[in-house]
Amino acid sequence: MYYQTCAISIPTASLQAANIRPRGFSLIESIIALVVIAAAATGVLLIYAEATSRSADPMLRAQAQSIAIGYMDEILLQSYDDPDGGETGGAEAGETRSTFDDVWDYDTINGEVPTARDGNPIGALNDYSVDVTVTGGPPAVVTVTVTHDSARVNYELVSEREDY
Repeated sequence: MYYQTCAISIPTASLQAANIRPRGFSLIESIIALVVIAAAATGVLLIYAEATSRSADPMLRAQAQSIAIGYMDEILLQSYDDPDGGETGGAEAGETRSTFDDVWDYDTINGEVPTARDGNPIGALNDYSVDVTVTGGPPAVVTVTVTHDSARVNYELVSEREDY
């Protein structure tokens, strides 16, 4: 029997006598290598996909924080009780956000799209919602919660407002 490479024929007995084996990969070795490389590539691609899907989260959290701070600043600048008297623990009849005049009026904000104080929505922030709760008293505990529609961002800011 002869082993043929290129154009030269070498007898198999001569290869065995010289302790030389044909070189290369067998089909089994090639398939195993392919499976190992595919498994490694799949793992790397899954990590990459997860990282890129979360790349916008820091920006969403920063926007949620800014919205919450804006609402909290607006609330804490108001009077503790209704300056006209007759505090009801919420918005008095006929009051809207542009006419809120005390901390307790803001307790009625629930699931609102972020808006300016005059009630005009801020178009770029339509994917957020704002909830405000005012409890206790005195001091009143004001909690502003901002969530994003993706449900990956839920920012809560808590402060107290004393009656002084």
